[in-house]
Amino acid sequence: PKVARLTNFDENRMMLIWQRYISYCVPQELAEAMTMNYESFIAFLKGLGISERIGYYLYNAWDRDGNGSIEFKELALGIDVLLNKDYQEKLQFIFKLFDTNGDDTLSREEVERMLNCVLQLQERLAPRESKEEIDYIFTRHDKNHDDRLSLKEFQDGVARSKLLSEFYLTSIGG
Repeated sequence: PKVARLTNFDENRMMLIWQRYISYCVPQELAEAMTMNYESFIAFLKGLGISERIGYYLYNAWDRDGNGSIEFKELALGIDVLLNKDYQEKLQFIFKLFDTNGDDTLSREEVERMLNCVLQLQERLAPRESKEEIDYIFTRHDKNHDDRLSLKEFQDGVARSKLLSEFYLTSIGG
């Protein structure tokens, strides 16, 4: 009930998430603190159709206390962002997800990792297309030419990138 108040889920939906969560907690984790390790988290996500590559980033983003495991509250808040937040909040979440060094910008390498995940999810493996898209995004949207994208530059880039906007509109809703 406490976690439900932090999300946009009703108690029935929260109970379904809870039941699924505990079914993926491994026995030794269940006995200790009711958490998921990386492997059980990835299995949970695969059951939802989310790839391990994206799961890696979600695991690191959702482990808010940095203890190396996912508690139920962290899972529920993460799912809430994916399912219940508006488009701009989801873009902000994705920005933070791929800002792996936490400097509030995306480097070319971080954007490349993001694009490779997008291409993998779309079952398109085209490094050339990824390189061209990165060049396009940075040429058009890196306003101060520092080879880093701010959140605003990222949002503008997604809006104008055919590859990214197509992915985000179908994957996170628009």
